[in-house]
Amino acid sequence: MKKLTQYFSNNRSYPILTALAAGLYPLLFYYSNNFTLINSWGHLVYFLIVFLALPIAVMVGFYYAFKWSKLAPYRKYILPFFNLFFFLAFVRICLSAGIWSNWLFTIFAVALVFTILF
Repeated sequence: MKKLTQYFSNNRSYPILTALAAGLYPLLFYYSNNFTLINSWGHLVYFLIVFLALPIAVMVGFYYAFKWSKLAPYRKYILPFFNLFFFLAFVRICLSAGIWSNWLFTIFAVALVFTILF
């Protein structure tokens, strides 16, 4: 209980944990609803890469890139933005099994607005 309290009371950012939070639910949702389509190890590895490894790589990369640049004041917005962007994009992919540019633009705009507001 003490470690849990310490974890929630500190101000550190965890880009890997944030990326896992963005991709884990859509991965489990897609896998549970489309089990007949994802019935091989190759499919599982592909979806693990898309839903978990991609967000981890992007969030960690941008998080540390903003640390050493002139954009350091905006670093606090990186994780919430990508968390919301990836989550909404993955849910959209799970629901329609496709990616459309107009939906990605809409998701990008929604994520940007909510990140700035909150």
